[in-house]
Amino acid sequence: MIGWLILITLFLLSIYATYKIKFFSENFESKTLACSVYLIKIFASVLLIFIYTNFYKTRSTTDIFKYYDDAIILHSAIKKNYLDYLKMITSINENDKHLYSYYHKMNFWIKPYDFEIINENKTIIRLNALILLFSHQNYFVHVLVFVFLSFCGQVALFKFLKLHNPQLNKYILILIVFLLPSVLIWTSGILKESLISFSLGFSLLYVAKLLNSPNLKNMTLCLFFLLILLFSKLYVFLLLLPPLLSYIVSAKLKKYTFYNYLIICTLFIVLFFNSKHFSKYNLPQIVVTKQHNFINLTKSDSTIGSKINIPILEENFLSFLKNTPNALKNSIFRPFIFEAHNVLAFFCSLENLLISFILLIIIFYPKKIQLDNLTMFSISFSLLLFTLIGLTTPVLGALVRYKVPAFSLFCYVLINQINLNKIKKLIKL
Repeated sequence: MIGWLILITLFLLSIYATYKIKFFSENFESKTLACSVYLIKIFASVLLIFIYTNFYKTRSTTDIFKYYDDAIILHSAIKKNYLDYLKMITSINENDKHLYSYYHKMNFWIKPYDFEIINENKTIIRLNALILLFSHQNYFVHVLVFVFLSFCGQVALFKFLKLHNPQLNKYILILIVFLLPSVLIWTSGILKESLISFSLGFSLLYVAKLLNSPNLKNMTLCLFFLLILLFSKLYVFLLLLPPLLSYIVSAKLKKYTFYNYLIICTLFIVLFFNSKHFSKYNLPQIVVTKQHNFINLTKSDSTIGSKINIPILEENFLSFLKNTPNALKNSIFRPFIFEAHNVLAFFCSLENLLISFILLIIIFYPKKIQLDNLTMFSISFSLLLFTLIGLTTPVLGALVRYKVPAFSLFCYVLINQINLNKIKKLIKL
């Protein structure tokens, strides 16, 4: 009963904040619109829970429950030994042998394939454990917190895009940032994508603010949100670095935008393929190993229903380059409509059809190409992310989720290439 009272209280507070706080209302230019979009995300979270509860029967491996369930085990340490709880929460001495009595009860604290880098599972589990301090173990309180965090990050992304392109129609931008089916669904649950959405949106906004107004506050907040992104999804953080550095350089120079991106991104690619020579990590080998592990997992797990065949990667530049076109095709256009075997896949296939339709519109009604800073940033980040996940992901359901961090930016680029004035004139005729 107390858990439900907490849920209702937090829900009302979040609605009040969305309605009253200037950060939300000034971006939407309407308090009612801001609340409406937030409520749509709430509805999407309920829909996601309904789908996973009714169509995925094994709770221990179900994405939206697994981090919460592990967090309950971590939280149980409070009653047994508060020092153990602090060690696991803070990661200080988290490898003490006696703590493995907790870890062995968890399903996702220890990754089956450990590359001795950052374990993002722990970030989500720890965040849920902190929420358990006030949630009274009401699962929906955790969902609400994650939904509100992702909503805030999306508002920050909305503001970031609006700063660069104030002429773009507000409702088109809302559709791109909040209401694309894959973005709406996968950022509305207890998932890494929600935390990525939160940290990425604010990281970009505060980078833009820092460039316009260099001060300690903007610098601190920028680094803070980038740090959250680092611990939410390492590869998203790493793939963001070259476009972000190019964005900063281009904003400072105010010229040579295309060449800035070309040179910096090329330099990062060279560093990637030579990482073993200056660090203890052989990054191409890690990517290849992750792909092989993922393929082996799909072969051993008969419950995975959206498997696809992808070419086997090798640890060299030519192998990556040769397989990049197929990787981009899979990331951008799949699942096809005939590959949709469940409700979530069906909506995502419709989304991909829309992308194909937009590309056709661009062919017939193109706008003069302008490779401005935001466009180049969005293209670079999208292509880097879509290439990596397309190369390594043999499951369509996972592919749809993994492209979410860059998908709104990718759609922004597409929409921005359409000559909307010509289309308006055609409609009037």
